[in-house]
Amino acid sequence: MSWSLSQKPEKRRANARGFTLIEVMTVLAIIGIMSAIAIQAYTKNIRRARKSEVVADLATIALRENGNLALRGQYATTANSEAPNDLYPPQSTFANGGAPQDEVRWIVNDAGYTQSGQSDGPYWRGGGVLHGFDALNFLPEGGYSHCSYGVISGLGATARAQDGSLLNEVPLNTGFAGQIFPPTKAPLVRNDWFYALARCDLDHDGEFWNFTVSHYNTTVIDKDQDGGGDEY
Repeated sequence: MSWSLSQKPEKRRANARGFTLIEVMTVLAIIGIMSAIAIQAYTKNIRRARKSEVVADLATIALRENGNLALRGQYATTANSEAPNDLYPPQSTFANGGAPQDEVRWIVNDAGYTQSGQSDGPYWRGGGVLHGFDALNFLPEGGYSHCSYGVISGLGATARAQDGSLLNEVPLNTGFAGQIFPPTKAPLVRNDWFYALARCDLDHDGEFWNFTVSHYNTTVIDKDQDGGGDEY
């Protein structure tokens, strides 16, 4: 048998066939799926780590509040409402031109941090010297946070003003306070009480998670607006 020189390149071209469009699209789809799984796992790990930071922060706040009660005779208040911009840092500071920021720096001479000019009033008894995060000597690790924090406290149902009138400073039955304090809360708020709240942008996506702790339950709870939650 004789060979033709023209047959060899044709045979080589036949053996050197490239990828088809379907094969390329299949590979790209697999890479896309694997990337999505990896990103989801990474985001979940970041969220879990940041949740741990929040739980530790609120546990520290609860510990400092108990120390403040022993030292000054009352719990410190850092906000007298749950409004996002009454907390510190205000929730509005987590947006930069509409784009969520990853974390916000705490500034220890901010009025929202010290509450140094706060006059006496409901949930602010005693004036600014007894209130603010500086009274609790609290600062998140590194001085930055993904959360807005607030502590709301009161002197209780039996507290009286200097003129002898009954103050009856008990938690409101709305918002997170309505979830934290049960309907049978009277014995819990007869005297001094507090609860701390953290609203956190854990995923850097503008969605906020909520965590709470109180004077009668030092377990930190991941609270939803509808009342559901997980304990830590």
